[in-house]
Amino acid sequence: LRNLEPVVEAGVNQLPLSLPTADGSKPGTAATVRLLRLTQDEDILDWLRRANQSRGYDDRRVSLLKDQPTVRSALLPKPHGPKPMEVVGIPLGEPGQYVVEAESKLLGEHLLDPPAPMFVRTLALNTNLAVHFKKGDENSLVWVTALDTGKPVGQARVSLRTCDGKQVAFGTTGADGTLAIRRRLPAQPSGCKDFWSYFVSARTHIDGVEDIGFATLGDADVGTQ
Repeated sequence: LRNLEPVVEAGVNQLPLSLPTADGSKPGTAATVRLLRLTQDEDILDWLRRANQSRGYDDRRVSLLKDQPTVRSALLPKPHGPKPMEVVGIPLGEPGQYVVEAESKLLGEHLLDPPAPMFVRTLALNTNLAVHFKKGDENSLVWVTALDTGKPVGQARVSLRTCDGKQVAFGTTGADGTLAIRRRLPAQPSGCKDFWSYFVSARTHIDGVEDIGFATLGDADVGTQ
């Protein structure tokens, strides 16, 4: 999911108006949203693999975030009152890859048998960096641009990894936003079949806050290619 603005849209089903809320706010939702921010390549890769390989990622009865120590939780608001469905924004915060999980007892009562709280999750990338990667037989090229202006981003720190997380190249973009890798890249591990072959991340600091973007090359293209 590509995000220029730090908000993810979420569809919210109407809940009974009489339902109390945990924080004493106006009734309207019993859904809890949990956010886990990822900034390290290894953590991002692990969650991308979970989603790609369905390692519990699609289990609607189990929370993957409840026991994570750095998770932020909040009640999902319903600002426009009674409606069959409503789209609301979920502020993410600082740049990074986010795991977003919503927990709803009402959805579970209607969609699960036997009824139980239902968990729905997605991945959201909050970034202003577009990362591009072109692989060649003898050399390769990475270039980074800003999503809001389209201009090249110089001094971005770039890391190139195979699907198993091994770093095979790194460097810093020049003033034109490019980083040339002037050698043949190593062969991919056998475990990369049916997965992406390369993961390319870029980082830079804007107003003292680190921004991170990434792209993948292969069958499971994600990030900002």
